[in-house]
Amino acid sequence: AAGTPLANAVVKITLPNGSSKSTKTNASGVWKYTSLAPGSYTLTASLTGHQSQTFTLAAVAGRTIVATTALPSS
Repeated sequence: AAGTPLANAVVKITLPNGSSKSTKTNASGVWKYTSLAPGSYTLTASLTGHQSQTFTLAAVAGRTIVATTALPSS
């Protein structure tokens, strides 16, 4: 259903140096990366049966970023 959190979605983050790492959302659809240096990061969220979404976030020292994205069914 629309607005339903998606568990086990893969969230891939691409670091400014071009390397990347991935994590999965928990049962509530929440994910996090810690200790990111300030800068711009590209994130791609994906889950089988849904369309992937890519977006850019800017990390700022000492700040927590909360982002929400929707993965439409494919």
